[in-house]
Amino acid sequence: MTTYLTDKEQGRVTLDHLETWYVERLDETKYPLPQQLPKYLNIHHAVRYRQEAGIRIKVKQAFGLKADGYYVNVLARVLKGAASMHLAELPQQWGGEEKFLTCQLDFTSQQRSPIWTDPSVVLHPYLDAHCVLLVQVYGLNAVYVPDPSGQRPEVIARPGQVLDLNAQSQLGWTVIPLFDRGYVWCGVHSAPLFQGSPSIEFLQSVISQPVKDVMAENVKKKALKLLPTYGSVILEVWHGHYFEDEHYKLPVLNNLLTVDKTKKFLGTQASKSGKEVSELVLQTMDKKFKKLGQNSPEYRQQEYLYKEAMGNTFYSLMETALLNAGYGPLSEHSLQR
Repeated sequence: MTTYLTDKEQGRVTLDHLETWYVERLDETKYPLPQQLPKYLNIHHAVRYRQEAGIRIKVKQAFGLKADGYYVNVLARVLKGAASMHLAELPQQWGGEEKFLTCQLDFTSQQRSPIWTDPSVVLHPYLDAHCVLLVQVYGLNAVYVPDPSGQRPEVIARPGQVLDLNAQSQLGWTVIPLFDRGYVWCGVHSAPLFQGSPSIEFLQSVISQPVKDVMAENVKKKALKLLPTYGSVILEVWHGHYFEDEHYKLPVLNNLLTVDKTKKFLGTQASKSGKEVSELVLQTMDKKFKKLGQNSPEYRQQEYLYKEAMGNTFYSLMETALLNAGYGPLSEHSLQR
């Protein structure tokens, strides 16, 4: 900065007088303040993105799902932007289509608006303005069969159905942008959930154009259909330089909700009606234990067994679905169950 100022003023300052000159130049009593004070620096732009540090992502909650009776998790997958599409995956498995699966469902949350308590996951995409995260919410519609001995509970298909995760298992999906110029797009992102599966045309557009513009255009053309409940999903995103307890307060970013009626999305997020996830466990228990709710040792034991059986089944089915679709296996992040 000293070099810049001296060059600008066409002056010369020797090393011996550098400190004196610098202090004198910063004396506000000699130099009037500008008419308009400069804006504060965005604190989240204090660290430029570095691929080795990566991006931390934490899936928080989904809202407005038609998920009564379903065991629900989220698959999140990086889609490389058009500018980085030709860049090869690095030996550390960075810069590819990195992905992870949530697995820690909060059983006190609602079945229609589940909460996940998984720790944040670090992904390492290339810096690309149009790199996005594809978020897909899946529900497993299966029957949990407890074992009276508590040793070998089962998860089986419902009568007339097959035990798998397919297009019909997808309860909603969306995409969120990951970068803001040279920085991670830090914030608590709320994004609208859409029906069905994302089309190839949409995915090709969203990796070369701003996410909000592509969403708004496709909603207007009715090429994208929102969930009738105005469902949404919330994720926290910040620079991988910071651990979960270190990052600065994240701004709430609802800009993607403006593709339709923002108030309706926020209304669904505020709704507290519906059955808790714990009901999925209670319905498998004897009546005498059901009456005790979640406060009995029997419930806590059965919840543990239910989580383990359903979680392992969900993970296995998702791995199979990904491999059948031509994608690689789930990353090590999803093994932290």
